[in-house]
Amino acid sequence: MKKLYIVGAFNLDIFKLLKAINDVQPTWQVKGFIDSKKKYAGREPFGLPIYEGKKEIESLAQDKSNYFFYNKFRPNKTLKLLRELNCHFPNLIHPSVDMNFVKIGEGCIVSHGCILGGFIKIGDFVTLRNHCQINHDTVIQDHVFVGPGANIGSSVLLKKHSFIGQGAIVMRGVTVGEGSLVGAGAVVTKDVPPNTVVIGIPAKPMKK
Repeated sequence: MKKLYIVGAFNLDIFKLLKAINDVQPTWQVKGFIDSKKKYAGREPFGLPIYEGKKEIESLAQDKSNYFFYNKFRPNKTLKLLRELNCHFPNLIHPSVDMNFVKIGEGCIVSHGCILGGFIKIGDFVTLRNHCQINHDTVIQDHVFVGPGANIGSSVLLKKHSFIGQGAIVMRGVTVGEGSLVGAGAVVTKDVPPNTVVIGIPAKPMKK
């Protein structure tokens, strides 16, 4: 079993995903979390220790048999440090998902029931939640979140740090700009500018 440390505590969904993976082939053993000890003072999430601070992280990183999973949407100084230390970031992919003809980076979650078309490119630290659908020739850049049941059309571009809400639909050929958010249930028919929140059917920028 490979030793895994999770950056960010208390995410039951990750444990369910790890169990599904281990039920097919025993692979991962969670050894602890990297998070704020103050936030969880007096508690050990799932009975596992919490590590924080540069020295503790560096000590864990020295053992190259350790793997790390970054369980946060936005990159932070902990991720920067782990990358500088050349740590390993595995992808956690539910065994039910067909990954043929899909190119994927590192540190991604692909949850139960996801449907992925051919010739999709997925960057680093991407989260695809339960039962989302990504159609062929779509590109998903780093640190993108696609919510449960979302449907992403073919030849779509989801730029870095974009967030697609639950049940949203992004139509064929659309670009969602960097840092933009698509609200739950929205239907996106046109390109979304960077750092914009769109909602509704058809999706339009939310009034400030």
